[in-house]
Amino acid sequence: MSCGDGEFVYTQERTLNDFKEYRDGAFEVNGDEVIKNLASMAAADQGGLSADKFTRNYYKEKGKPLWIDYKGIDWRVDSLEEWLKATEAVGISPAVFRLKQISEDLETFRSYSFDDAHNINALIARLDYNLTRAYLRYLSGQRFGFVNPDAVLNRLYKKPEDSLSNKYIRLFDIPLRRANDDFFTTALRCSSADSIIAFVKASQPVGSLYHRLVSELQRNNAGSVRQKILCNIERCRWRQKDYPENHEKYVVVNIPSFNLYAVDKDKTIHMRIGCGAVKTKTPLLTSKVARMDLNPQWIVPKSIAKGIAYSYSYMQKERMFIFDKTRGKLPCTESSLERILSGEQYIIQKGGEGNSLGRIIFRFPNNFSVYLHDTNTPWMLQRDFRAISHGCIRVERPFELAEFMLEKKEQSVIDKIHDTTTKDSVSRSISISPEVPIYITYYTFYPNESNVLQSYPDVYGYDEAIFERLKAFIKE
Repeated sequence: MSCGDGEFVYTQERTLNDFKEYRDGAFEVNGDEVIKNLASMAAADQGGLSADKFTRNYYKEKGKPLWIDYKGIDWRVDSLEEWLKATEAVGISPAVFRLKQISEDLETFRSYSFDDAHNINALIARLDYNLTRAYLRYLSGQRFGFVNPDAVLNRLYKKPEDSLSNKYIRLFDIPLRRANDDFFTTALRCSSADSIIAFVKASQPVGSLYHRLVSELQRNNAGSVRQKILCNIERCRWRQKDYPENHEKYVVVNIPSFNLYAVDKDKTIHMRIGCGAVKTKTPLLTSKVARMDLNPQWIVPKSIAKGIAYSYSYMQKERMFIFDKTRGKLPCTESSLERILSGEQYIIQKGGEGNSLGRIIFRFPNNFSVYLHDTNTPWMLQRDFRAISHGCIRVERPFELAEFMLEKKEQSVIDKIHDTTTKDSVSRSISISPEVPIYITYYTFYPNESNVLQSYPDVYGYDEAIFERLKAFIKE
């Protein structure tokens, strides 16, 4: 190229060979070498999280870098680095994401500090691999939890013999949906900084309790209180199939606080509850209250029935009878322990005064045969420790809750409820429409009736099991 009359004139084509004297081997990127290094990292990675497995499989199958191309560092990296740094505020250690190594490699890359100790092909592979691993770990942890409750809580106890609780204790009616390949594949399709930020935000825990607990964590940075807050923050990460925030009217039962909150827009009813004893824990679930039964009968659980199968005088006193699948309704003197244990017979208590379910039961679909109901021993609800039932939830003021369930507070229906529950010979069912969402939860750090966060006892010992797994991820 020469200069004449102020214009640039090309006299010949230039090639890379013309600049060979400026070539520095430390800056030469070899695509095959990068892919080879990525495969080597995938083979050496021993991480056991679902995000780690997907990362390994991705680089074994695809092999190509995701964050770095011929233009350099992908523009999404800055956004991701900021999100990873923010995990300290929610108690998760940045070391979980290899953030120190990522930051060091980014600095080396951006300052062009390549040499024999910082081989560019090895660095590109390590940086790209760690970015993908960190990104998927972060998304999976924030969206589904760093601890899998299905694997931890549902395997704490052996299957009980009780026919009304014939599974391991579960956190939800259905198994928690864990992060899967479709989720991770979608996450890696984010092609811009804006889209990655949107995906990360969509993966944050749902509900105001999470943010309140995070704020509380900033004021409690040591000891057992911090440990309890961390466990409850983790619970907020567990993705559920529905949330109270989606509804104007709902019921929340929190087991550690032994309280029920019935919310209808800006009005809240609070009452005491009794829940399952330590040996017969109330399962945690989400459902919808579909009907109220007045003067309900009680099907005696096997664990109780086997102890009274031949106590005829006791069963007669408690107004019980036998239902046999083959012979129908029988007097209690026809009970057979063998048939009761096999499920061919049931001991049933008639509805009315003295019935263990009280005068009203609130039924909602679930896999555990647990419900909200009245009690024939209301004095037990005055205790501080109220883990007293066989698994169902006893409520302090069932008639007030019944009125709450009604969409239209028609006096005729309210009178019918009170009238029916004073007559032992009458049973009645009232459908609830629309059905009212119910959430049976387990938070040991939870707002009280004054909406102030308060610490509660770990009634079932779940915090200990959660923290044993969580401590591998937390920032000390």
